[in-house]
Amino acid sequence: MPLIGLAVVLHPFWTQAVCFINYLVALFADLIEMISKIPGKIVFGKMEDYLVIPLVCLILLSFDQRKKIRNFSLMAIATAFTASFCFIHFPMNGEFSAFDIGQGDSLLLRTPLNQKTILIDTGGKVALPQEEWQISKTSSNQAKSIIINYLQSKGINRLDFLLLTHGDMDHVGNAKYLFSSIKIKHLIVPLGMTKTNSFRREIKPYLGKTVVIEVTNQVQIRNFPFRILHPFKSGSAVNEDSIALFAKVGNLNVLTAGDLPQEGEREIASRYPDLKIDLLKFGHHGSKTSSNINVLNHWQVKYGIISAGRHNRYGHPKKETLETISRLKIRAFNTQTNGMIRFVYNNDKSYFQTFTKDFNDSD
Repeated sequence: MPLIGLAVVLHPFWTQAVCFINYLVALFADLIEMISKIPGKIVFGKMEDYLVIPLVCLILLSFDQRKKIRNFSLMAIATAFTASFCFIHFPMNGEFSAFDIGQGDSLLLRTPLNQKTILIDTGGKVALPQEEWQISKTSSNQAKSIIINYLQSKGINRLDFLLLTHGDMDHVGNAKYLFSSIKIKHLIVPLGMTKTNSFRREIKPYLGKTVVIEVTNQVQIRNFPFRILHPFKSGSAVNEDSIALFAKVGNLNVLTAGDLPQEGEREIASRYPDLKIDLLKFGHHGSKTSSNINVLNHWQVKYGIISAGRHNRYGHPKKETLETISRLKIRAFNTQTNGMIRFVYNNDKSYFQTFTKDFNDSD
């Protein structure tokens, strides 16, 4: 950038210098292109903002002719980068987060020290099947600019598990872009989903070496931090077949169940009568088809997350769901108004974080 700025200044009266600068810039671009083709990739992650200005100062000092200052600067730069890499890749905090993905669902569980990384659904656009040349880049950009960018900012270059709760496009539509951009070890889907046309079209061609696991509530997966509560039988990956997941995340019991309707919620409450839920990801984007008031009252829900698009054509969340939230005095967060929603936890404390404000879980 300094060279380009210098070229702009010199261009009116010293074209030879500009040609030489252009040569240097082209050489630099070729070098970067060559490095990018080397096998393997290291995801560094996003450094803390407060380190940027000191690092720029240290980099400038590293050009100082005085040996002591130059050596100190280089050592300080190396120390800062090494410490930042360790803090990014081995964080003391874990998180359970809902991406602001528009009219769809995408949730992340990242345990402390990045020991486990699980993505639940991917978001995506609801659309008719299209030829490859017709496909809009919007969904691709959404997956890369929101989900993948965030994962890489946290030093995550692979997912231990990608779980697709069911086959609707607003839950699986971005999966193809994730498979092409990040390593995914295991894919979990409800039993029967691999036989559907949506799976054959949207998932199967992009799987690579990812191991596919079909589940019901009878299947429990090794090293998978969630307990699978639903489905109870094989289905066709529609709303009624949504996977329901339960886990202890920090100091909260968490449940998420895709677009599972009220009947499915009642069945879960009947089969697991002692189940208590602190944090609920509201079903079906806050639709009145989910979130049965009696079930939520039985679960003693304290906090809720609604994932829905701004000004969506379905009118989510519905008035009935908002009334249920009000009657049960549930503290609810909504991606429409709060943006990305994060529940951050460690051994000492936990809090909710949204685009605008942090909330202690005791607030």
